[in-house]
Amino acid sequence: MLRSSADHTPETILPPHEVTYQAQVQRLHTLLAEMSHEVVPDGQRQAAQKLATELGLTLGGLGFTDATQLAWMIAQRLTETLTFTPQTLKELNRWGGKLKELTSPAPDAPPDQPEILLIDDDSDLAQALGRDAQHWEMQLVTVTTWTAGLAYLADHRPSLVVINPHLAPDSQANSQLLSRLSQASPAIPTILFTDEDSWRARLAAIRLGSRVSLAKPVSADQVWQAISDLLHRKENTQAHVLIVDDDPVAITVLKRVLAPWGLEITAVQDPQKFWQTLESIIPDLVILDVQMPGINGIELCQMVRSDPRWGRLPIVFFTASTEPDLVTRLFAAGADDFVSKPIIGPELVTRILNRLERTRLLRSLAETDPLTGIFNRRKAQEMLEKLISLAQTQAQPLSLVMLDLDHFKQVNDSYGHSSGDQVLVATARLLRQSLRPEDVVARWGGEEFLIGMYGLGQRAAAARMGFVLEKLRKRQFTSDQGEAFQVSFSAGVAEFPQHGQDLMSLYRTADETLYAAKANGRNQVLAAQALP
Repeated sequence: MLRSSADHTPETILPPHEVTYQAQVQRLHTLLAEMSHEVVPDGQRQAAQKLATELGLTLGGLGFTDATQLAWMIAQRLTETLTFTPQTLKELNRWGGKLKELTSPAPDAPPDQPEILLIDDDSDLAQALGRDAQHWEMQLVTVTTWTAGLAYLADHRPSLVVINPHLAPDSQANSQLLSRLSQASPAIPTILFTDEDSWRARLAAIRLGSRVSLAKPVSADQVWQAISDLLHRKENTQAHVLIVDDDPVAITVLKRVLAPWGLEITAVQDPQKFWQTLESIIPDLVILDVQMPGINGIELCQMVRSDPRWGRLPIVFFTASTEPDLVTRLFAAGADDFVSKPIIGPELVTRILNRLERTRLLRSLAETDPLTGIFNRRKAQEMLEKLISLAQTQAQPLSLVMLDLDHFKQVNDSYGHSSGDQVLVATARLLRQSLRPEDVVARWGGEEFLIGMYGLGQRAAAARMGFVLEKLRKRQFTSDQGEAFQVSFSAGVAEFPQHGQDLMSLYRTADETLYAAKANGRNQVLAAQALP
């Protein structure tokens, strides 16, 4: 970890305890309600004006559009008014009540969460999975008999099914169910429990038709992690495929075969427009016809492979000929695979999905942290450099957050390294769930995380991190020995361009501010002040 003397004085944005925007709104409401005279004490007016201004900054970053506008109206009225009429005081009091109403937590909407079906009579495991379901933001449905499982699947389509094969009347029933789920459009992934962790047990699960198996005894956290990984893998099949074929009938057939699997399809009939389309949509895979007017598919493939930017782009050829000489030329040009005409739907889908999966796995190995599944340091640096360049071009702010789990060594020493891993995984998952999809979330090393937020200033970024801290503090962890414990983190926030024009200078400021947060008692979010 880089350390140097701090040149910037950190400013506490969120105190280490339960001070949130709701508390600020309540305080402002109280101040406005206490203004009952035409001549309001200047200190009271200034306190309310300052609080309204801070809320205008904070609420804007949290997406409260109407409340933000109202907070700025209150701040402006308090700035411009020195003598208050009864009507003005009444209006300010009403605005304070309205602001409280606009920022009150809304009733929970029905969650749009993956539904997991568990077919198992293990009541202890089912209860443990049910307790943790909310932390993984999933819904769990449990049935304890094979018949009940089939009945549920007749009327519902879960996101994933976890199966104890011993509940089936025979192995054929297992195979039939797994085949039915895998042939659904799109397929429903499955996890199969086995009695032992051996190659024979895994082979038996594969022969039944399951790609993922877990050996009992197994913890609820292990099951949820396997479910999360499998669903994440399924989400990555929703890729963008570019088809280049001068035959409109072939394009129509390809779209009909591939679209039900969640693949986004872009088709080009004129090969002359291939390169322009390639650079505009940045596909995950390309399907090329061999014979086309003007430029043939082999030449297009060679052009792609000659450009370092596209060297790893998967290319599948679509050809009516399977002559050995042609197949040799296809692979020599850089093809990853080929599919022969006429189209056989299952074969094409299997080849495309397998190619996308292999590409995803290779990319994942290179770009993600193996424990937490979020970006690693190298990938985060690459993405943040691009975002800083974009922020420079678009004159937008960008906030960089350094986060460090408090007393993490004590967690490992007191509860074991498996508990420490559990905390790291849960923190990474909480960050991904709580922040925007476009935010860069990475494990920087050890118990440190790095977050990049394009378009957000340090106040809004610190407010968002404060909510994450509140959620993590409320989370109760359980060690392998059944001991309950809780954790917190400290974080420092720096903003582009005030605290640096490049990633390293921003990192230094965020790191210095993080160090100050720890020196100030930990369990808090600090934001660095602007440079003088």
